[in-house]
Amino acid sequence: MNSSHSEQGRIRRIHKELIAFIGITFFLTYAYNLWLILSFGTINNVPPYSTLVQMMIPALVAIFCIFFFRDQTLSPSAKLFFILVFLNAAVFLWEMGISPIVPFTPFDLPIYRFMPTLSIIVSSISVLILIAMNLVQKSREELYPAGLSFGHNPRWYGIIPVLFGMLFFGVYFLNHITNSGNPIWEFNLEAFTTALFINLFIGFLVGWQFYFGEEYGWRVYLQDRVFTILGGLKGVIVIGIIWGLWHSGLILMGMNYPGQPILGNSIMILFAIVMGIFYSIAVLKTGSVWIAVILHLITDTMEPLAWLYLSYPSDMIYSFGTGIYGVAILGIIAIFLLLRLDIWEKASTLVAKRLSGHNY
Repeated sequence: MNSSHSEQGRIRRIHKELIAFIGITFFLTYAYNLWLILSFGTINNVPPYSTLVQMMIPALVAIFCIFFFRDQTLSPSAKLFFILVFLNAAVFLWEMGISPIVPFTPFDLPIYRFMPTLSIIVSSISVLILIAMNLVQKSREELYPAGLSFGHNPRWYGIIPVLFGMLFFGVYFLNHITNSGNPIWEFNLEAFTTALFINLFIGFLVGWQFYFGEEYGWRVYLQDRVFTILGGLKGVIVIGIIWGLWHSGLILMGMNYPGQPILGNSIMILFAIVMGIFYSIAVLKTGSVWIAVILHLITDTMEPLAWLYLSYPSDMIYSFGTGIYGVAILGIIAIFLLLRLDIWEKASTLVAKRLSGHNY
């Protein structure tokens, strides 16, 4: 009887946490989107860092909820890293919203050319601290239940990003093969490959907080709780829908699918479900948010570079990549993974083991 009451109390607590996290996240995001619309109109007029600010919201809200609800994963090492996350966010928001503390920008790269120096320094130091914490057994064990350690099965850090990168490159390369558009600069596979590796390295070093911002919110905080209630198979679909709807304000402003607010939002939801399946598998395999951060980094880095060097689609809807044809190809593979991987049946068990600190 006591066990039953305890379980019911735990489920009620999870429901409260979910309501708080989803409510605050969507309120802040949509309020921010409304401000962008009223201030700048379309996505073409917003400052280049605007989407990066939105990306940080889910993790910041998740961390707030972890502190507010006194989550069991809030260890001393997790607290230290969460402080670093807030520090990175504060410095970036100050430099972008008010003025750069150190105005010189060291990078002339398509994706990070506007990053101020102090933001880069703080971000890079945070990465080094994270690596150092993972090298110390005590702090690594404290980070693990919160999904902040590098997890286990390190081979997946090589296998999953390579397979995912090859797959994602393939759907973008189909735009070139089918003459769906022309590159913004010129077709150059060597330049694309070189720029991809450079931007991935620098992106993780100086831009991890943006991808962490989404992935810690969706693939750790939300996923842990939704999987506990719904299980893996239903849960990963629900999380994908929530993630897709979270993008709706930016899609309405013309991001990804300009001039297609309804169809564009529909495709974005499907794309979020498909990507969520890939990302969730990676997190379940490793017990770490950082594999999802890497996959998200690959996703967001490859798209603009594909436009520059491979093909910029003449029709964003009816194209490969993030167009409907690309999403269909990725979706078929995602369905295969849903049906063939038994990981979804034991997803809630895997989450429970990580939360208790036990490797699986």
